[in-house]
Amino acid sequence: EPSVESAWTITILSPTLSWFESYSPDITTHQTTAQQVFSSSIRRALIYPYIRNYNFCTNYLIQDVRDILSCGRRMVLKCLIHIQQILEQTDTHYLLNTLYLNEYCLWIQYLDEGCLDQFLSL
Repeated sequence: EPSVESAWTITILSPTLSWFESYSPDITTHQTTAQQVFSSSIRRALIYPYIRNYNFCTNYLIQDVRDILSCGRRMVLKCLIHIQQILEQTDTHYLLNTLYLNEYCLWIQYLDEGCLDQFLSL
C-alpha cells in the first residue's frame, strides 16, 4: 500500500536511488557484488526505518527478496513497475525513473531465468 512517504522510504533504503551507488567487486575484501548489495541494504535498513532490528533485516528482508526473485522475472518486473508508479507521483523522485527504473525494467525482461536462479543460490 503506497503512502505519502513511500517514495522517500524506497529511495532512502536503496543506496543506488539515494546517492547513485554503483557496485563492483572489491579487490581487498573479495566480496561479490551480491554481498555488497545485501550488506549495504541491510545497513540502510538498520539506520533509517522505524524497525531497527538486525534479526528482522536478515530474516525477513532477505527472505522477501528471495521470495520475489524465486517467482521469476515477471514478478520482479511487476515490483519495478509498482516502484515506478510510486516515484512518478512525486515532485523530485520521478527523475529516478528516467535514470534507473526504466532501464531496470528493460533489462529484467531480457535477463535469462537461470541468472535469477544463480543469484538465489548465493
